[in-house]
Parts: sequence; structure tokens; C-alpha cells
Amino acid sequence: MRRYNNSVITSTGVAVPGATVTVRLASIPPGIGALATLYGDEGVTTTPNPTSTDAFGRFGFYAAAGRYDITISGSLIATYTLAAEEIADVVGPGLSAFYFAINGWGAGASITSVVGTQVAYAITVTAGTAPSVGPTITFTYPAIQASVPRLLANMIGGTGDVSDVSVVAGTTSALYTYEGLPQAGSTYTICSFMSGI
Repeated sequence: MRRYNNSVITSTGVAVPGATVTVRLASIPPGIGALATLYGDEGVTTTPNPTSTDAFGRFGFYAAAGRYDITISGSLIATYTLAAEEIADVVGPGLSAFYFAINGWGAGASITSVVGTQVAYAITVTAGTAPSVGPTITFTYPAIQASVPRLLANMIGGTGDVSDVSVVAGTTSALYTYEGLPQAGSTYTICSFMSGI
């Protein structure tokens, strides 16, 4: 049982709230398999399928490890299917702050929490005094990638203002940029998911 998170945006980068997200067992052709059982937690409480995106275009669910076709539709976008998306059990070593470096978060900023593995993790940064616009987090992978992975990143919590997070991936590291101005003393929790590994 693993958590899957993603977001829906238009081709111009605008979040799509209220988009319908239908999850099916992977099939050929994609999108015609049986509806998957989704959970709101680690396999105890089922959640509706289809589900929908929140006000920021985000969605997430727990599901058994396997491959799923995820079809997304809404008024602002053309319907599309993420075919054979893999939801895998934890892969790779657990992470710590050792793998991350922060820049531009202000004097005294710190990494206050890291949870997860190289494939899926959440990091919480507490901003220091006089942070800069667009501070960054550099993640040096515990294991080098044979090819550049596809990374998705979102701000999922904290006490600071929600802002977009951009990511540039390489084979040895990834650079995340918080697309806003952090507030001193506030926390920012950013999650990231790696696929194509």
C-alpha cells in the first residue's frame, strides 16, 4: 500500500480545481480496466473512485502496489490518461537532511523534517530571517540515476503561503525552487515523487 500524489495543470501552468480523476487497473488499451480500490489511508478507509482535484489542482490516494491508468478530465483541459503509472512499495534507502542543501531561505533557516525515500519524500524547511524570493533546495540522490528521472513536486503543507514549486532534475541531483517569498519563521513542506527510474 503506497500513497500516490499528483496535480493537474493546464498547458499554461494554471492549476485545475475540481478535475475528475478516475483510477483503473492498467490495461491495453489504457483506461478500460476495472476501477481500482482507493484508500484515504494505509488500506483501512476506502475513498471514492473517481475522485477530484482540490482548489490547487492536487489529488492523492493510497492504493495497493501495481500499475494503474489514471484518467483526468475537466472543463479547463482535454481528457487524458496517464497510462500504466506505477505505484510501488518503498524503494531505496531512507532519507535524512544529509542529502539536502537549502539556499535563500534566510539566516538561520533549517531543514526540520525529512520523511521518505529517494522515490517519494517530503521535506519541511523553516525559513530564517530575511529570506529571498525563489529560495532553493538541492537534493543529492543517494543513488545515481541511469537516466534523468521525471520528478513531480508540490507544496503540501506548513504554516507559510502555498506557492508553486518548480524542479529541474539531473542524474545525480535535483534542484527545487519555491516560487514565492517565504515568511521568516514559517514552515514549508514540499513533497516530491520520482518516476521513470
